[in-house]
Parts: sequence; C-alpha cells; structure tokens
Amino acid sequence: MLYAVGSAVKGFAVTLIIGLLANLFTAVFVCRLVFDILEKNRWITRVKMASIFPRPNVDFVGKRRIAAAASILVIVAGMAALISRGSGLLDIDFTGGTLAAVRFQQPTDPSAVRSLAAKTLPDATVEELQLRGEPAGHRFLIRTTLQDPERVKTKIRDGFGDRLARVGLAEQSMFDRLDNFGGQVAREMQSAAFAAIVISMFVIVGYLWIRFQNVRYGLGAVVALVHDVLVVLGLVAISGWLAGTVFGDALMLEAFKINLPMIAAFLTLVGYSVNDTIVVFDRIRETKGKGQPITWALINDSINQTLSRTILTGLATWAVALILYLLGGPAIHGFAFCLVAGVLVGTYSSIYIANPVLMWFGGTVGDPRLGGTAPASPKTSEKPVDRAKGTASGSRKNRKVA
Repeated sequence: MLYAVGSAVKGFAVTLIIGLLANLFTAVFVCRLVFDILEKNRWITRVKMASIFPRPNVDFVGKRRIAAAASILVIVAGMAALISRGSGLLDIDFTGGTLAAVRFQQPTDPSAVRSLAAKTLPDATVEELQLRGEPAGHRFLIRTTLQDPERVKTKIRDGFGDRLARVGLAEQSMFDRLDNFGGQVAREMQSAAFAAIVISMFVIVGYLWIRFQNVRYGLGAVVALVHDVLVVLGLVAISGWLAGTVFGDALMLEAFKINLPMIAAFLTLVGYSVNDTIVVFDRIRETKGKGQPITWALINDSINQTLSRTILTGLATWAVALILYLLGGPAIHGFAFCLVAGVLVGTYSSIYIANPVLMWFGGTVGDPRLGGTAPASPKTSEKPVDRAKGTASGSRKNRKVA
C-alpha cells in the first residue's frame, strides 16, 4: 500500500519491504542456526528470558469503560481541532502549491522568517534546514498554496530583499530548490492515500478472518486501527493549537500538516498495531480451546499473560521513534511525531479497544468482578460416583444377594 501511495514515499516503502523480509529470514533461519551451534558445542545449556512482570494480575477489562470514555474524549477534541484548522491542516502534497528552498546571508531567527513569509505568501509554512557543519538560521524551506512558481519567486524576492543569498552563478538565482505541485496531482494523491488506508484495513479483516476462522477477530482489529488513526490524526490537528506555547515548545511541537510522509507513518502504524493485537488474539485462541466461549475473564487472563511481551516490544519500538523525533531533523519531524504517538496509542488499543470489541461482537460474560455474571454450569446426567467403593451411589440396593 505504501508503494502505491506516491513516488515521494516509494523509497521508504521499498526499504520497509526489504527490512521485513530480512527480519523474517533472520528470525526463522539465522536465529535457529545460531542456537543450534551454541547448543551443540555446549556453550549454552539453559536459556533465561527477562520478564518485567513475572505473574501480573491486573484487572484490565474492568477499566474498559474508563478507557472508552478517554478515547472518545481525545477523538472528539481531535475532530474539533481538525474542523477548526480545515484545509490548512493539509500540506501542499494534498492541496497543490509551491515549495521553495532559500538561503540567507546572515543567521536569521526562524520566527522572523515565518512572520514575514505569512505576510508575503498565502498559507505559508516555514521549515528550517541545517547542514552538518553549518550554523543554524541560514537555510529554510517555504511552502505555499500559491501554484505559480514565478509569482512565488517574485513575492519571496520582494519580501525578503537583500537578506537572501545568491545561489549559483546567475545573478537572479536565489533558490536552492523550487518545486510545484499542481491541483490535479494533489487530488490524485489524496485519493491514493485514502484508498491505501481503506484497502489495507479490508486486507487485515480478510487475513484475520482466515487465520482465526472467525470474522469478529478481523472486525475487532479494524475497530482498533480506526481508533488509532483517528487519535493520531486528532493529535496532529491539536498540535496546531499547542505550537508556540510553553507546553508545545517543551514537547517540540509544531503546527504539523498532513503530507505524504505522514500517510506513510499512518500505514506503518496500521501494520504495527495489528501485529500487537494479533499476539493477544492468539493467546485468547490458545487459552479458550475449541468450542469454548470467549469470556471477560479469559480476555483479562490473556492480556496479563502477554503483558511483558507487549510492553517490551512497545518500549523498543517507541525508543527508536523517539530518537527519530528528537534527532531526525525538521524534514521528518511530522513523520516521527506520528510514530511516537502512534506506537503508544497502538499499544493502548491492543489492550483496551480490540479485546472489548472482540467480546462485544459475540462473547459470553465471565467473572462477575469483570463486568458480568458468571455463566451457568452445564447440567450433566451422570450419577455421583462413590470413589471409595468404585460404584455409582444408589446402585447397591439394586444388587441381589446370593
């Protein structure tokens, strides 16, 4: 799906595909080979695995209503921010416009560049660039919805004047880069991005339906994925409200706009979130066995049994995303923000969203402490057995004494 979205993220998609295939080969073959060598040479005789929670017993499903209320609150706030920002939430990848890379002769404060660009160009956004070994405040990317490149060049020259540095040999050349995105291309990208997300969710429903032999597993996972996308999308919109505040500066927030790299982040999160959800679903299937109902108690036990794995995997992935957010630079700052928020949201939804939805699509109430009444014990027609005598009670009176 990533490969089909657009040329801007095809390199990322190819790298991700190769990485996943290499990871699968390493996990299935290389790890097995290494352990075989170590074991045959008696270099290892016992394998110990770290566990954060040896025997957790947390009542997760008992807090499902609080979690649902929190999710609804965040989604509603995000949708309000989304409506408030309107088309200003979309970058020129999806609206059409022009991108210009300029260079200043003297170090310039980014806020001053943003202020002057807002007065000069419609819907202008400014992003600072910094090359290694070069002082900050010299290079900037300016995006605007104005689609005429010549008018953009003229307005930038008139607005910034002699502060711009000349690039190249031409006397009038003041732009390191000047790219134009037409309205038709932008609309096609919007359609491709939306179709990629929707198709990926249908594929996930089909895959889980086949794997678990029950469509409700797929529906539970997709509801969790929709939740993740809505929450992260809402956080992207809310960033516009917090940017420039003390809280926003502490979190390194900007007025993020949705572009192709962010769509790549959303699709990546779809894959991560469903992988985390499948781990819990697998444990539910293994624990309940064939023909047994799914109960709240069963779901709670399965979550606790996989809790260490969920947290360890989530922390490892989140740490990488956080490093990318802190040190990755402005070009991928929005992409990294979606990953940082999405990994946390995806881990949360695999516990508090996917499993309750799985139960609501058709389960049996379990432990009354977990929000229901205990299922009635099945009636049997067997007679009680007198183990001391090895006979069924009441049978002695039917015997004839010789």
